[in-house]
Amino acid sequence: MAALDRTAALLRISGDDLDRGEITRLLGHEPNWPGNQGPGDRWEIHRKGSESQRQGCGALARPRAALGSEMIEDRKHWWASRRRRYNAGLLVAGAVSYILYVAIAWTWSDQLPCVEITAFTVVFQAVGFLLAMLVANLLYQLGPFAERLVGPKSPEKFRMSVFALGFWFSVALPFIVPAAALLPILGLLPVSSCD
Repeated sequence: MAALDRTAALLRISGDDLDRGEITRLLGHEPNWPGNQGPGDRWEIHRKGSESQRQGCGALARPRAALGSEMIEDRKHWWASRRRRYNAGLLVAGAVSYILYVAIAWTWSDQLPCVEITAFTVVFQAVGFLLAMLVANLLYQLGPFAERLVGPKSPEKFRMSVFALGFWFSVALPFIVPAAALLPILGLLPVSSCD
């Protein structure tokens, strides 16, 4: 990658209650063009240039670094704030799919002789589902990882798409069990004997 010879940033600030002194203090130098030439004052910062411009460049580095850390915090906050919704979806999907599975097993018990609903199988399947939720939460981290890896131009759109894809995939996954129980009933798989 070629080295940059010159960088510049133009910042135009306007408002009815503009505090030029506070902005000048934060940026480290006076505006290059006072606001009487247009809407708001303008501060232009150059990598190369006069001493005052070079001092201003260092002042802009702090807000830029702060902006980068704010973007990281925003990404972390966005994904963390949706984890509860994700887990609620998993719990509802798991409960509904299990109820569906039990209804199928009881309704067609003569065609599903190997399916048993006992206290042991209920506890065993509940523990298995909690382990599956743990794995799902580990895989949830792929969302922020993918965002960091891809660096999308529109982070909000990317987040919504990736979250929706992961959420609906994870919610649909528990329904494989009742769907598999339906296969012998529909004649798509042979009914197995438990001997």
